[in-house]
Amino acid sequence: MPHSRKGMSLVEVVVALVIISVISASALSMIMMSVNVEAGTLRSVEVAESAENAIDCFRFAENDQDFLLALQKTAPYEQAENGFLLNATGFTVTILSSGNQFEYTAVDPDGEVIYVFTYAKGGAAISASQPAEGGSGK
Repeated sequence: MPHSRKGMSLVEVVVALVIISVISASALSMIMMSVNVEAGTLRSVEVAESAENAIDCFRFAENDQDFLLALQKTAPYEQAENGFLLNATGFTVTILSSGNQFEYTAVDPDGEVIYVFTYAKGGAAISASQPAEGGSGK
């Protein structure tokens, strides 16, 4: 009487493991890319909120001291040489204030400029620049 073969051979198990490994590696790669994109988006939103807060604080401040006090209510800014400094998660903001205008610069931990603009009281941003993807600019 012939003996029927039951179960899987070692070759079949290895092939199944290779297929599962390839699919898992692809899925992990997509997840990591998604996490990186989300971190960049979150940082961009935080920079935009920080810039908007700085404009609002500057608009209503009567002098640099009032400006700093207002900024400190939105984030832990410190007084630095000729301006103010904020070390946030994922970026650093430097605000240089002089009279009726200020310059806002956001830089990532690698020293790449994320966003720069100059704002004057009574008007919109005088100049603004956001570097192209992967580049620095001012």
